Amino acid sequence: MSENTVRPMEAIVDSRLPETGIGDVAIARFKANGDVDVAVILLDTFCLGVKDAFSIKSTVLDYEDRLRARVVPEAYRKDIDPACARKLIEGGIAYAQKLGFQPHPDYKKASRIVEKAPATGCATEYKYGKDGKPLYFQGPHDSDQKAERIVALLRKNCGEGNFHFIIGVRENPDFFEAGDE
Repeated sequence: MSENTVRPMEAIVDSRLPETGIGDVAIARFKANGDVDVAVILLDTFCLGVKDAFSIKSTVLDYEDRLRARVVPEAYRKDIDPACARKLIEGGIAYAQKLGFQPHPDYKKASRIVEKAPATGCATEYKYGKDGKPLYFQGPHDSDQKAERIVALLRKNCGEGNFHFIIGVRENPDFFEAGDE
């Protein structure tokens, strides 16, 4: 590659995402001035879609030396086509919206980079949900109140028995009704 050639976009994903249902997806857009615009999406493919997002402008050197490793550790980093990263993210958003969830508010800014990736050209088919149903897993930063709101929305939009959830120890045991998993 000559000095004046601008690298195309690249994307990385946490290779554990299909099994765990949650992981980071990053899309980097290289610019002629030596900067890199990076969108990092914490994607929940089992239920919530975009749980968190941010975008950052970086130098190529900083991106390659530090940022990539911070987003997805090398042992779990998988390079994917940017079109597939976009398809994976947008599919997660669409799945979550059917369940009643919107992307994290910071996705709006990060989506400007995601939308620079090709919209077509990915033959991979992605699956959302776990074993054919939504699965909400209470994350370490999800308060008990937030978990209650999410499960209530799943009850409303999916119906009893049509979703799964895993939450931490509850202060309010009456939250669980007979038949809840």
